[in-house]
Amino acid sequence: MDKGVDKQDSHINIPYANYKLYIYGLLQDTRRTEVFQHFRQYEPTRIQQQTDSANIDQKVFIIAFATKENVIKAMHEKDGVIINKKLMEITDQPFSKRINISQSFSSQYSQNFQFVDLLEIAEPRIPTNNKFQSQEFPQKLIPLYPKEQIENLPLFTYKGKINIINTISLAQQAVQQLFKEEYVGFGTELQIVQEKDNPNVLILVQIASQSEVWLFFIQQIGGIQLLIPLFISDSPQKICITARGCINRLCFSQIFEPRGFVQLTDVTRSIGIIDTGLQRLCANLLQIHVQKTSQDFNWGNYPLSENLTSYAATDCWVTKLVYEAAWEYKIRGLALPQTNQQQSPIDKHHPDIYIQNISENITIEKLQEILQEQAIQVQKVKLKKKGSSIQQDHQDFKVRTGLIWLEEGQDLQMTITKLNGFVIDGVKVNVKGRSWKNKKESEDDIKDEENEDDVEFRGIKMEDWSEEDNSEN
Repeated sequence: MDKGVDKQDSHINIPYANYKLYIYGLLQDTRRTEVFQHFRQYEPTRIQQQTDSANIDQKVFIIAFATKENVIKAMHEKDGVIINKKLMEITDQPFSKRINISQSFSSQYSQNFQFVDLLEIAEPRIPTNNKFQSQEFPQKLIPLYPKEQIENLPLFTYKGKINIINTISLAQQAVQQLFKEEYVGFGTELQIVQEKDNPNVLILVQIASQSEVWLFFIQQIGGIQLLIPLFISDSPQKICITARGCINRLCFSQIFEPRGFVQLTDVTRSIGIIDTGLQRLCANLLQIHVQKTSQDFNWGNYPLSENLTSYAATDCWVTKLVYEAAWEYKIRGLALPQTNQQQSPIDKHHPDIYIQNISENITIEKLQEILQEQAIQVQKVKLKKKGSSIQQDHQDFKVRTGLIWLEEGQDLQMTITKLNGFVIDGVKVNVKGRSWKNKKESEDDIKDEENEDDVEFRGIKMEDWSEEDNSEN
């Protein structure tokens, strides 16, 4: 039986059950005396501890106070304080009212995803200290760089200074230093969690300044709390290959109001480039080949290998370089002429894309994330509940098919071209546009769709498809 700071309940003048705080998020090796020292000024009367039922690697501490005023003060002043390299999450809600993280993950992610979709990405500002230099500048730009030609370019790896930020003090110093920058290259890396309904883990935030790279190891510095002043500031501008994707990853760790996040392709599109992936942008504007295989890496191992450290540093560094190069082309009047290519109209009632051969390891959440990383904006994604087996390159895979509804303004044909043959979790997907018709099924099978007059996508029974990841593998 766990003993509190005061051993006898009779020592508490007011029933402590009415004035309690619950402390979540602390590691199992956190000692009760450590927690007590942080709350000593509020005169706690009892502290209990037990394993968190939602996360067995963490403890829950229950602190009793003599007055309601002390509870309010403690909750207001101590929420977000770091103990043993972990952020405290303080609430006055008992266990019975606490939402189980693993059960609520899908809806919580969905809410965050909708929240991020409503955000306005910052307008790119013309750099005043653009130090872009390249022996290859200027190149003859082309709207879409041929993928098969990328490997003929010289492989680029960042060789400059890399600052490893793995302590609270280093993080505080780094943030102060980064506030001196006008703009930075920005990226994040996740440890992919294969278990259904468990969130992916934010491992790394990469930032490239004018002269060096900073790698923030989020688990080692207790979360993103120390970086939030940077995230809510208009300056420096944070240049991302997928701004909404980065914000979404960060906001899932801790909600904040992001400011100063810039979508890299907002600048590259303004000079006539259709490419949206970082690898193609580097080839087009910088004439270099950068490695892009982060899905195959295990970011959960700390410390990172030299290979992964170099990859992470290169990723944010070339993001900055592409941004600088794009502005240089724009300022010098070297942009491609803007085309008036007509976009395919978007049908709100029926899915725009039928995508085959999605690995059963890929959840809807992960597929949405991959699409965002490719600058493909979607309204909705569904995956078929039942999967099948296929063989590719002499390997057997269990796969599902998916339906994708695109956002208004997202070009259908360009999206199909970009996704066809794209490799996700080791499997090459096959994509068809909305004119596809399944001749094998009866037209009667679409009777449950919203518009019975539109018989495109024949044979699709909507009850066979799910917007949630509840498939049986």
